[in-house]
Amino acid sequence: IIQQSTGMVRSTFRGFRDVAQDAMGLSFFDAGAAGELIRTLCGKMAPDGRCLRQWNTGGGFNDERDFRDLPLWLPLAVERYIDAGGSSDIINEIHPFFTPESSDSETEGADVWEHMIRGVEYVLRYGSHELLLIGEGDWNDALSGLGTEGESLWLNQMAYYALGIMERLSVRYGLDLRIDVKQHRDRLYNGVMRGWTGSWFLRGYHQDGQVVGADDRIFLLPQAWFTISGMAERAPEKARIALDSMVSRLRNDNGLLICHPGFDRFDPVVGNLSCLAPGVAENLAVYNHASAFGVYALFKAGRDEEGREFLNKLLPFRKDPANSKSEPYVLVNYYNGGHYQAKAGQGGVPWLTGTVHWLALSFFDWVFPGGIDI
Repeated sequence: IIQQSTGMVRSTFRGFRDVAQDAMGLSFFDAGAAGELIRTLCGKMAPDGRCLRQWNTGGGFNDERDFRDLPLWLPLAVERYIDAGGSSDIINEIHPFFTPESSDSETEGADVWEHMIRGVEYVLRYGSHELLLIGEGDWNDALSGLGTEGESLWLNQMAYYALGIMERLSVRYGLDLRIDVKQHRDRLYNGVMRGWTGSWFLRGYHQDGQVVGADDRIFLLPQAWFTISGMAERAPEKARIALDSMVSRLRNDNGLLICHPGFDRFDPVVGNLSCLAPGVAENLAVYNHASAFGVYALFKAGRDEEGREFLNKLLPFRKDPANSKSEPYVLVNYYNGGHYQAKAGQGGVPWLTGTVHWLALSFFDWVFPGGIDI
């Protein structure tokens, strides 16, 4: 299972966040290969810090949509690579930025540290609710309707996490960090706290001000990432309540649902997510990549029993193939959430998932060190 790679299955396309997470998981097994992936990522970032969403290794067009989470994955990949035994010299390696073939500009290069800084600086653009602007999307690709001036609460959490990594690396290796980390982390945190509903964190705002994921609907990502990001250390009681809500409201026989309730008709505020049949992929399904975030958060919070429960629900060899309609030796993208009961638990899109890397992180960060029996 651990050999699955999200960056290697979309025909000739490779995705920035996918390859970054490939590097994170691969660091535990082949640091050299993980380092090569990091070097590749540097060449897919423009001089202003914006990243290609996907590049086409077979030639032809690239996917240049401005998904704002992309640059934030590079610091995560670099820290994992170093902590798993890769050389810290990678930080000082010079690599070119991405320059379109049609451009008359000369190719610019900088060290990996500068790539990380420019990427984070590019993302730190706030909207009127003190949440980061989503551009054309964030990790949840199908959440496409918020508008380029829409805001993502999860992006605040992700940026908070990435800035914490940058600060650790700058102290450890004496690197110049020109970003005011404290000021931005405080601002990111305060923006997230404005999105607290009393039971969970909302998902974001449409550019016209409409809220997504408030009292009527809960999304998994911000509940899990409040803990993953480290924000939970500043508000442990809200972190506990958010995880309680995640477990109680998103619990499913096959894992944790990515959102609840789902969408049974098109919602232009949400976009493509609401075009998916309820129970499929990001719409009321156990989207395994997101569910793995939930597992990681539960283990990080010391909620080992719940973490073990949902970890086992993810593992394909714990499934009955007659019910899952999937091979018992490979992770699938999602398990149907059961809006249509006849489809409940059926797996969809095998091999295409970043779940594997977050399961590896759970095992190496929490399960193995803690001696947790699964």
